[in-house]
Amino acid sequence: MGRVDGSIAMVTGGAKGIGKATAEMLAADGAQVAVTNVDAQAGTETVNSIANAGGEAAFFEHDIAAGGNWERVVAATQDTFGAPDDVTYAAVHPTSEESKFVTGTELVLDGDFMAQ
Repeated sequence: MGRVDGSIAMVTGGAKGIGKATAEMLAADGAQVAVTNVDAQAGTETVNSIANAGGEAAFFEHDIAAGGNWERVVAATQDTFGAPDDVTYAAVHPTSEESKFVTGTELVLDGDFMAQ
């Protein structure tokens, strides 16, 4: 039994690098994973890799900086798996209205900005 059996996770930037590794780890530990990224080919490859390892994942094309994308991706995740339990930000955009939708606060990860 995995550490996150039965949970639903969203991983932004989940197609490559740290995001991909995070998505694969969550799936290996039992989560259903919504992988989001602007790179549809890499995102699909990540989902296929997870499925080939026995995990469950779906890909949603997602530009975190573009308006309206958060609502669409959260709705698609809910339609596919149910409401997300966890959101992992492997791709982030400094201070945006979209980050407020998910977090309730401004998400800022640059030394030039302060989180609110």
